[in-house]
Amino acid sequence: MVAQGLVGARKVAAARRGPGVPVRLRRPAPVAVVKSSVCEPRPGAVEAAVVLVIGDRTWAMALRLEQHDDAWLATVMRLL
Repeated sequence: MVAQGLVGARKVAAARRGPGVPVRLRRPAPVAVVKSSVCEPRPGAVEAAVVLVIGDRTWAMALRLEQHDDAWLATVMRLL
């Protein structure tokens, strides 16, 4: 989960910076949520899909949360 999150964060950071401008002068592009969907495939599990727009790129993110005792844990996260 952590490795997937880091890969996704790096992709998003690179997309937000944009090319052709020195790093110290770049302002990050805003992230817009275009569409989201949530379902409960079984009690204690929630899956979500989100469409994001960052600059001129569109991304898809999928996330699964599972309830263990009294805490919710993210078990899967994919950024495409």
